[in-house]
Amino acid sequence: MGLAAAGVQIMFLSFSRSDESQADMLGLRYMSAARYDPYQMPNVYEMLNAVSAAASGGDRLPTWLSTHPDPVDRGDRILELIDALPRPLGTMVDRGEYLARLDGMTYGQNPREGFFRDELFLHPDMAFQLRYPAGWATQNQRSMVAAQSPKKDAIMALTVVEDAATPSAAARAFAAEEGIEGGRVTESEVNGLPAASFEFQATLQDGTLSGGAYFIQFDDSVFRVLGYSTTAGWSGYRTAFRASAESFDRLTDQTALNVQPLTLSIVTVDRDMTLAEFSRDFPSQVALDRLALLNRRSAEETVPAGTMLKRVVGGPLP
Repeated sequence: MGLAAAGVQIMFLSFSRSDESQADMLGLRYMSAARYDPYQMPNVYEMLNAVSAAASGGDRLPTWLSTHPDPVDRGDRILELIDALPRPLGTMVDRGEYLARLDGMTYGQNPREGFFRDELFLHPDMAFQLRYPAGWATQNQRSMVAAQSPKKDAIMALTVVEDAATPSAAARAFAAEEGIEGGRVTESEVNGLPAASFEFQATLQDGTLSGGAYFIQFDDSVFRVLGYSTTAGWSGYRTAFRASAESFDRLTDQTALNVQPLTLSIVTVDRDMTLAEFSRDFPSQVALDRLALLNRRSAEETVPAGTMLKRVVGGPLP
């Protein structure tokens, strides 16, 4: 069943420190091979450090408590690796070309691909909505929208079933998978949409899980709303899961349907100006302190004519 076989924690795991250390080393390798100046790479960690400090109000967690390796430590480590590279090193920077590539890039989450209003998930591009149980931790991913119970002993996940002709066919195929034992598939409707559902037990190597699955037809897709917990705990989540699955509905809120992402816009200033003046002449959808962070400049720093600066445009926000 994919989700349950991976365990209830898997969708909320973070990248490990070894993953990020490997990414740093590979990034340095690619930069060097392309003859870019590797000494520009520590600037990335300075930016990450500034973003982390801004997000936490200036109070940083100790390195060993951080979800990711500390940016300062990563910057120090990358300098050691750069110093160990064979000479001569590349010197290419091409900041202007790089910034030009950022023009029009989505800034932050793209709400067209789904966003939350509290526990309500809305997907403008696909025009549906689903309400998750209150108090659950939620996460919108490319292939699923997942939620985890406050006690971290139950999972809900919304996915699209590939190549499913009908909800009933998708339910029967799911029920026939190895390790799945379930009751009779019940055909019904959810807010006027064809649906099928059943409860199941899944046998894993280290025990069993119990849960429920709804399959709902919407336009040309069949959506699966899957919920599961330990066999002992499922009875405490059954009602909340059923209410959540049966909240699946068409999205008709025009504000949500018309939401647009924020994007970066690159502006070449035509005169000397401070970033505060730039913000006044070229308004952004973010505050001045965030604009300063994006451009790695202070608000009162004067930038010369011809400088390329970032601003944030677009919306409206959800």
